[in-house]
Amino acid sequence: MGVKQINYSGALLINFPAENERVVVYVENNKIIALNDKCPHRGGPIHLCKKHADGTLECLWHGNIIKKPAMSKNISAIYYRSTGKVILVSVTKMDREWPVKTIS
Repeated sequence: MGVKQINYSGALLINFPAENERVVVYVENNKIIALNDKCPHRGGPIHLCKKHADGTLECLWHGNIIKKPAMSKNISAIYYRSTGKVILVSVTKMDREWPVKTIS
């Protein structure tokens, strides 16, 4: 199991290079949301999609509307509102590199 503590100041992009996977983590309304960062249509990055008021995402390249993006099965996260910290836990990526980048 891998654990990381991050100061949250925007969405987090997590890369698992050995598995060719990405996860994007958002905090919305004090809830943490961890999504598979690949569009189901063509695999484009979810974190670059346009977010609409109704919660849907729109792919900027193909105009595909994503109503229910896939939740990540690789990351669990805890958000501490009082400190602005996020604890990330990767159950399956024990000894592999998984860099975390803050994006806005």
